[in-house]
Amino acid sequence: MTKNYNNNGSATFNMTYRLNSKHKFDLNDVFTTFNRKTKDPLAKKETESESNSEKTRKSLKNIMGLSYLYTMNQNFNVSAFGKYYWTKHRYMKDTRNSSIWGYGTALTYSLFDLQLKGSYERTHRLPSANELFGDGALEWANFDLKPEKGDNFNIGLSGSRTFDSKHTVYFDVNYNYRYITDYIQRNIYGEGARASVENYGKVLSTGVNAEVRYSYSDLLSVGGNITLQNVKNNEKYKQGSDKVPSTTYKLRMPNVPYWFGNADAGVFIRNFGLKGNDLYIGYNLHYLHEFYYDWSTYGEKKDKDMVPSQFSHDVNILYAFMQKHFNISAELNNFTNTKLYDNYYIQKPGRNFMVKLRYVY
Repeated sequence: MTKNYNNNGSATFNMTYRLNSKHKFDLNDVFTTFNRKTKDPLAKKETESESNSEKTRKSLKNIMGLSYLYTMNQNFNVSAFGKYYWTKHRYMKDTRNSSIWGYGTALTYSLFDLQLKGSYERTHRLPSANELFGDGALEWANFDLKPEKGDNFNIGLSGSRTFDSKHTVYFDVNYNYRYITDYIQRNIYGEGARASVENYGKVLSTGVNAEVRYSYSDLLSVGGNITLQNVKNNEKYKQGSDKVPSTTYKLRMPNVPYWFGNADAGVFIRNFGLKGNDLYIGYNLHYLHEFYYDWSTYGEKKDKDMVPSQFSHDVNILYAFMQKHFNISAELNNFTNTKLYDNYYIQKPGRNFMVKLRYVY
């Protein structure tokens, strides 16, 4: 009968200063707070007499970023930025403060209908409240969890071309390289049937994602995207040892999909029913290729646990009428009622239907 009361708060500040047409500065600050209060009416008397400090789960985070953009001309611009991460966490009687810096640069170059993009960032992923404190039920706390650190490189090419003022073709292709240390990994074999999270040495992630889209005026849009990624263990030796070779070195990390994509199509029917009324009909396809539930070297080939490949289909309809003041939309997700699973082979909800009514004055 234990009840956990989670309280979340956030505040955001943004400021932009443009010196002239070539120089611009942006300042951004995001502050978040979390605290959890626990009540257990069946707790022992001595537990109930514990001080508030012994029950405390608090987290404060502040991320401040400053960026500078230099626009040489309409074809070329470059930016540089820095981020300051500050955290303060309290768990029971233990309090910890930390501060780290991130930084990076990005540039774009346009030529005719093409744009070349490139960027580098030294980035950090701060642990979430559930990762630090658990969820009070099925997730263990790990107050020793460190922020995930990564060196990210990205390069991409995109283009758009319109023919006869009605037909538009767009594409976008990106390659990314990410070297990660203190990778935050969920451990599904936690003690006492509970999962936990832990830092996992070194991980190397490389991948490609691409998108293609065609549109006809404002009446038809068809497109799709695909992602191929390799997130591999880059720890040559077992954790805690510099002599024992790791049997999973250079293997894909478990519970991480490596091939997935989406496709969609939508059509607008103008003046449907009455003049000024619009009807939109859309379709979405989602695909996820099978991937390992555990390390690929564990167990015999016929007995290896796999999260299976998954196809799902959605349809949605939107009708706007009365000069667009009224909107009625309906969504039917996974209408074939396919069995879908998350990264840990937990089945997701099946077919579902939603209706939304909207009035704009």
